[in-house]
Amino acid sequence: MTTLDRLESAISDYGGIRHIARVDQTSVARTGGARVAPAEVLIIENPALVAQVASVDLELLVDLPIRVHVWQAPGGRTRVRTAQPSQIAASSDHPTVRQVRHAIETILGAWLDFAVSDAEQVDLPAQSGETGELGEGRREMVLPDSSSPRELAARFHPNFNSRRLDRNGERTAEDVVVNSNGVHVYGRDSFVQRLSRYETPFPGLQLRDRIIIEDDRSAAVLYVLQGAHGGPFAGIDATGNQVEAYSGEIFDFNEQGLLAHLLTVTHLGHLKEQVHGHREVSDHEQVTLLPVVPVSAAMGESVTAAARSLYDCEGGDSGTPVIDPETIVILDGTPERGPKAWKARLDAWQTALPDLVVTVERVLADGNRRVVSLLARGTHRGPYAIGGEEPLPPTEKFVEFRMMDFLEFSEAGRLVEVVSIYNTHDIRDQLT
Repeated sequence: MTTLDRLESAISDYGGIRHIARVDQTSVARTGGARVAPAEVLIIENPALVAQVASVDLELLVDLPIRVHVWQAPGGRTRVRTAQPSQIAASSDHPTVRQVRHAIETILGAWLDFAVSDAEQVDLPAQSGETGELGEGRREMVLPDSSSPRELAARFHPNFNSRRLDRNGERTAEDVVVNSNGVHVYGRDSFVQRLSRYETPFPGLQLRDRIIIEDDRSAAVLYVLQGAHGGPFAGIDATGNQVEAYSGEIFDFNEQGLLAHLLTVTHLGHLKEQVHGHREVSDHEQVTLLPVVPVSAAMGESVTAAARSLYDCEGGDSGTPVIDPETIVILDGTPERGPKAWKARLDAWQTALPDLVVTVERVLADGNRRVVSLLARGTHRGPYAIGGEEPLPPTEKFVEFRMMDFLEFSEAGRLVEVVSIYNTHDIRDQLT
């Protein structure tokens, strides 16, 4: 499979992309009387994004569709080049156009990365013109001049999905620090080794990105794990049950664009329930990468303040003033609506942990979205019935756990959606 074949495969798997043409430039040149090395151009477009740009100004379509040029350079190197996403319709600062540029920027780098995923050895830092050994020949991948934290984070899960775990290692600092669902991992080699932990219980597991935001040198990703139970997990041999769980990650990158710190929070309790047959997954969710909508500086400050207010645990109505009756609240994998759903979550925690203290450790801000990293502590003095299992009677044990909430706000600053992730498996382990 060639580099361009892999790129077409990645685009096909993504869905919603129109394949316009694949042009063999070598043949074209031959008809004109020149014999040249292999060269092809792939032309693609996303009709939804084209429609958004066209609604602003038809003249801006001059930079679309996207063209990916692949050619064999002297010495057998294969080069891959495309337009820098930030320069698409660069003459316009319209919010809709900025949103389109963001969408292209987020996924294009990951596609190009996957296109060279058969590498036996590769070194592709977040800079243009870097080279690496790829398969039988030497190939060079030319990325945009700069890679944002969003672009950097977007490459990790495609590498995982294609089982190129070594490539994630190459994008990681040697002294990386990882907190993966309460398990602390130090160093690049240990991190790469941990990435393979799902392969035995869930062979072929895929990670589907739903939201990616960036803030300074950090990025946060909401994604969905999807697969089937094919090996021992939680004391249960392979059942073939479909599994699906939400997960959140915060990536912190250093000045070289390497991963320096990673925090992961996953609904591991859901995987356990699905393996045991207590929670059924009939069909996997169709996951689409959602946009980040730019907002003014004043609105950004207002939204951040509203996000923080959600976690003031003093008073039974905390957080509800910014929640609309139609707010989608996804707390345990099941969408609900309105302030009552949010208040029910708070009441459940305060019943199980009357002295609950929730600390907002970080708020990452990007456009109309906020990601809140939380540390919760409390003493188990009431029935714990969170997570879909039989309630646990009070144990008087102290528990500490992390949560990660992904918030979307409307143009009026109201909460449109909140997806909350916490590891019920870890909480029960602490209480039993």
